[in-house]
Amino acid sequence: MDFQGRILIVDDQEFQRALLSELVESKGHIAKSISSGIEILAVVNDFAPDVILLDIELPDLSGDKVIQVIRSKYNSSELPVIIISGKHSSVSIVQLLTYGANDYITKPFEYEVAIARIELHLKVTFQQRELIALKEQSVIRNMVTTYNHEINNPLTIAIAGLHQLKKKPQDERRLESIGVALNRITEITAKIRDLLSKDNIESERYAGGTSRLYKLK
Repeated sequence: MDFQGRILIVDDQEFQRALLSELVESKGHIAKSISSGIEILAVVNDFAPDVILLDIELPDLSGDKVIQVIRSKYNSSELPVIIISGKHSSVSIVQLLTYGANDYITKPFEYEVAIARIELHLKVTFQQRELIALKEQSVIRNMVTTYNHEINNPLTIAIAGLHQLKKKPQDERRLESIGVALNRITEITAKIRDLLSKDNIESERYAGGTSRLYKLK
């Protein structure tokens, strides 16, 4: 693949975590593994994964509860969850898919099939983010264009008023209209500045990687 993904592995078995980490890292991706489902959101916020590989039989928190916790903050497009299930697991895969899991891998898994599914979700996630980012950029451009048009009217008033003041320096009404026009220009330019400033464009990494999702606050 032409981009690097960030994979969070949630599994209570050390051997399984090491195996999955080696698998994704062999393809050039970044892996982080944890054994607890309870700490999932804190780790997601810190690590900013692009895909989560989730063992559904954790001792501290059931797979369906972990998925519900994740989906309380991230939807299935923002952060894909691939569940890892034993072939004879008592947990219903269909039920977990209804809770918000995107896909599943059964243990013991075939390496090529597993990595193909992981990279498919990575690709879809990055493409969706790029599309959203392009739409947001288009919205910003349109708003800046609108603000620029709004400047024209008060700017014309201010310029015309200055020309008139050259003829009548003591014209208080003219001074007042110029002041109103300049205040309006100041307000519009402040809006443009705020729109383009990083502080007012929310850069939110729903799942790290090289792509970012930009949203207007």
